[in-house]
Amino acid sequence: MQRKITEQVYEKLTQTITLEQDTDFADLAELKALDNTTKGSIRVYRGDKIEKFTLGEISMAPGMDYCSVTLKPRPEYEIPRLGINYMVAGDTIQFDVDLYPPMDLVPRQEYVDTYYDLLKETYLAAKQAPHFAWRVSDHSWMRLNTSPYFFMSACEAGCRDAVDALINAYVDVWLKTHAGQERVGEVAARAMQERRAWLDRWLREREPERHMVEKVFGVEMTHRMSKAMI
Repeated sequence: MQRKITEQVYEKLTQTITLEQDTDFADLAELKALDNTTKGSIRVYRGDKIEKFTLGEISMAPGMDYCSVTLKPRPEYEIPRLGINYMVAGDTIQFDVDLYPPMDLVPRQEYVDTYYDLLKETYLAAKQAPHFAWRVSDHSWMRLNTSPYFFMSACEAGCRDAVDALINAYVDVWLKTHAGQERVGEVAARAMQERRAWLDRWLREREPERHMVEKVFGVEMTHRMSKAMI
């Protein structure tokens, strides 16, 4: 049986980074819906240069399984936020993956050259692949916050190996960026913290699937899940 993307990312990270489970979110290890059925789990970890590493596995409905990965670095490091959304519904996979920039990339072309452009060939090949249907986000707030290599697509479930390989390429670049970064000064860290706070706000307030999640888990539990996953 093929491993979930959450398991793959966890295994890859723990090969080089020591992780410690965040007990503040231990109550989410078993997600209870409003009807008292178990619908999945959320696990949160911390590690070197990592403020939050969240793995979510949620069954929204029969035949609809959702996985989420968030790697949120500490704000004093110029490391992007890795975000993965992965939904399997029947015979279709809908996914997106990105390395959300920690700073404005316009004046930082050398940073793009060193790290982001490691994805160039992989990204362009996947964008042109017949099994993917690449598209941009419909939401302006999302387009404003993503990197030049944001990838969103639907595909047939039989293309899962290709999806997983693409996502793992992004994880590899994240790990290289993580390894290459030293702590920045207070002014730069404050600027990245402010930028990140805006992204956090938009993700919480404008998540298009939030109302569907609230119908399954209720408003209070949805807020708690959001706090762990963003």
